[in-house]
Amino acid sequence: MSRKQWFGTVLLFIVWVATTLEMVRGWRNDPYNPALKGTDTYFHNAPGALGWGVLFTTIDIAVLYAVLRPWSYYRSWRRALATLLLFTPWAFLNGITVVHAGSVRFTHILSVLVIWLGLALLFAVSGVVSFAQWRQAREAAAAG
Repeated sequence: MSRKQWFGTVLLFIVWVATTLEMVRGWRNDPYNPALKGTDTYFHNAPGALGWGVLFTTIDIAVLYAVLRPWSYYRSWRRALATLLLFTPWAFLNGITVVHAGSVRFTHILSVLVIWLGLALLFAVSGVVSFAQWRQAREAAAAG
Protein backbone atom coordinates (compact mmCIF):
# COMPACT_ATOMS: atom_id res chain seq x y z
CA MET A 1 0.00 0.00 0.00
CA SER A 2 1.42 3.35 -1.01
CA ARG A 3 1.76 6.30 1.32
CA LYS A 4 -1.21 8.09 -0.29
CA GLN A 5 -3.43 5.01 0.00
CA TRP A 6 -2.40 4.54 3.62
CA PHE A 7 -3.11 8.22 4.35
CA GLY A 8 -6.58 8.03 2.80
CA THR A 9 -7.43 4.92 4.76
CA VAL A 10 -6.19 6.24 8.09
CA LEU A 11 -7.67 9.72 7.61
CA LEU A 12 -11.24 8.44 7.73
CA PHE A 13 -10.48 6.52 10.92
CA ILE A 14 -8.95 9.65 12.47
CA VAL A 15 -12.12 11.61 11.61
CA TRP A 16 -14.20 8.93 13.34
CA VAL A 17 -11.99 8.90 16.47
CA ALA A 18 -11.91 12.71 16.73
CA THR A 19 -15.68 12.98 16.29
CA THR A 20 -16.37 10.24 18.83
CA LEU A 21 -14.03 11.79 21.39
CA GLU A 22 -15.68 15.19 20.95
CA MET A 23 -19.12 13.60 21.37
CA VAL A 24 -18.00 11.91 24.59
CA ARG A 25 -16.61 15.22 25.85
CA GLY A 26 -19.88 16.98 25.02
CA TRP A 27 -21.91 14.27 26.74
CA ARG A 28 -19.75 14.43 29.87
CA ASN A 29 -20.10 18.23 30.03
CA ASP A 30 -23.87 18.15 29.45
CA PRO A 31 -25.45 14.75 30.15
CA TYR A 32 -29.18 14.23 29.76
CA ASN A 33 -31.11 15.96 32.54
CA PRO A 34 -34.69 14.63 32.96
CA ALA A 35 -35.56 17.62 35.18
CA LEU A 36 -35.49 19.97 32.19
CA LYS A 37 -38.91 20.48 30.57
CA GLY A 38 -40.19 22.33 27.52
CA THR A 39 -37.91 24.93 26.02
CA ASP A 40 -35.38 24.44 28.83
CA THR A 41 -34.29 21.28 26.97
CA TYR A 42 -33.11 23.34 24.00
CA PHE A 43 -29.35 23.02 23.32
CA HIS A 44 -28.98 20.18 25.84
CA ASN A 45 -28.30 16.55 24.96
CA ALA A 46 -31.31 14.27 24.62
CA PRO A 47 -31.50 10.83 26.24
CA GLY A 48 -29.37 8.35 24.30
CA ALA A 49 -27.77 11.09 22.19
CA LEU A 50 -24.26 9.75 22.67
CA GLY A 51 -25.17 6.23 21.54
CA TRP A 52 -27.04 7.50 18.49
CA GLY A 53 -24.28 9.95 17.65
CA VAL A 54 -21.56 7.30 17.74
CA LEU A 55 -23.77 4.92 15.72
CA PHE A 56 -24.48 7.52 13.02
CA THR A 57 -20.83 8.53 12.83
CA THR A 58 -19.80 4.88 12.49
CA ILE A 59 -22.33 4.40 9.68
CA ASP A 60 -21.07 7.57 7.96
CA ILE A 61 -17.48 6.33 7.98
CA ALA A 62 -18.50 2.79 6.95
CA VAL A 63 -20.36 4.20 3.94
CA LEU A 64 -17.32 6.29 3.03
CA TYR A 65 -15.05 3.25 3.23
CA ALA A 66 -17.48 1.14 1.19
CA VAL A 67 -17.95 3.64 -1.63
CA LEU A 68 -14.58 5.41 -1.78
CA ARG A 69 -12.40 2.35 -1.04
CA PRO A 70 -9.41 4.58 -0.17
CA TRP A 71 -6.95 1.68 -0.20
CA SER A 72 -7.52 1.33 -3.97
CA TYR A 73 -8.47 4.90 -4.80
CA TYR A 74 -6.70 6.30 -7.82
CA ARG A 75 -8.24 9.49 -9.19
CA SER A 76 -11.70 7.99 -9.34
CA TRP A 77 -13.86 11.05 -9.64
CA ARG A 78 -16.93 8.85 -10.11
CA ARG A 79 -16.61 7.37 -6.61
CA ALA A 80 -16.14 10.82 -5.13
CA LEU A 81 -19.18 12.13 -7.02
CA ALA A 82 -21.36 9.18 -5.95
CA THR A 83 -20.40 9.66 -2.32
CA LEU A 84 -20.90 13.41 -2.55
CA LEU A 85 -24.39 12.89 -4.01
CA LEU A 86 -25.13 10.41 -1.23
CA PHE A 87 -23.93 12.73 1.54
CA THR A 88 -25.65 15.89 0.24
CA PRO A 89 -29.20 14.97 1.34
CA TRP A 90 -27.78 13.40 4.52
CA ALA A 91 -26.02 16.68 5.39
CA PHE A 92 -29.17 18.65 4.60
CA LEU A 93 -31.34 16.39 6.78
CA ASN A 94 -28.86 16.60 9.66
CA GLY A 95 -28.68 20.36 9.26
CA ILE A 96 -32.43 20.67 9.66
CA THR A 97 -32.61 18.41 12.72
CA VAL A 98 -29.80 20.12 14.62
CA VAL A 99 -31.78 23.31 15.30
CA HIS A 100 -32.32 22.86 19.07
CA ALA A 101 -30.00 19.88 19.58
CA GLY A 102 -27.24 19.47 22.09
CA SER A 103 -23.51 19.23 21.59
CA VAL A 104 -23.52 15.57 20.51
CA ARG A 105 -25.84 16.20 17.54
CA PHE A 106 -23.99 19.41 16.73
CA THR A 107 -20.68 17.49 16.66
CA HIS A 108 -22.21 14.96 14.27
CA ILE A 109 -23.40 17.62 11.82
CA LEU A 110 -19.98 19.26 11.94
CA SER A 111 -18.35 15.95 11.06
CA VAL A 112 -20.83 15.43 8.21
CA LEU A 113 -20.07 18.92 6.88
CA VAL A 114 -16.31 18.33 7.10
CA ILE A 115 -16.79 15.04 5.23
CA TRP A 116 -18.96 16.79 2.62
CA LEU A 117 -16.37 19.52 2.05
CA GLY A 118 -13.63 16.89 1.80
CA LEU A 119 -15.66 14.96 -0.76
CA ALA A 120 -16.28 18.11 -2.80
CA LEU A 121 -12.54 18.84 -2.82
CA LEU A 122 -11.73 15.21 -3.65
CA PHE A 123 -14.21 15.26 -6.54
CA ALA A 124 -12.81 18.52 -7.91
CA VAL A 125 -9.18 17.43 -7.73
CA SER A 126 -9.86 13.93 -9.09
CA GLY A 127 -11.99 15.33 -11.88
CA VAL A 128 -9.38 17.87 -12.97
CA VAL A 129 -6.56 15.30 -12.90
CA SER A 130 -8.64 12.71 -14.79
CA PHE A 131 -9.63 15.27 -17.41
CA ALA A 132 -6.03 16.38 -17.84
CA GLN A 133 -4.87 12.78 -18.28
CA TRP A 134 -7.69 12.05 -20.74
CA ARG A 135 -6.83 15.17 -22.74
CA GLN A 136 -3.10 14.34 -22.75
CA ALA A 137 -3.81 10.77 -23.93
CA ARG A 138 -6.14 12.08 -26.67
CA GLU A 139 -3.52 14.55 -27.90
CA ALA A 140 -0.84 11.84 -27.86
CA ALA A 141 -3.09 9.52 -29.88
CA ALA A 142 -3.84 12.26 -32.41
CA ALA A 143 -0.15 13.10 -32.78
CA GLY A 144 1.06 9.54 -32.89
